[in-house]
Amino acid sequence: MARNQKDGAHSTYKNLTEEIQRILERNQNEKFLRKLLTRAIILEKLMK
Repeated sequence: MARNQKDGAHSTYKNLTEEIQRILERNQNEKFLRKLLTRAIILEKLMK
């Protein structure tokens, strides 16, 4: 029984770390896209 709990805890820890990694990657991607869009808007206004 203790082994199953330990394996379950490891599995939960692994799942949580993977989910956190995906959230961090998504946030980094959103920051990049936001910066890119801001630059595109600025360039568009300068070209007018």
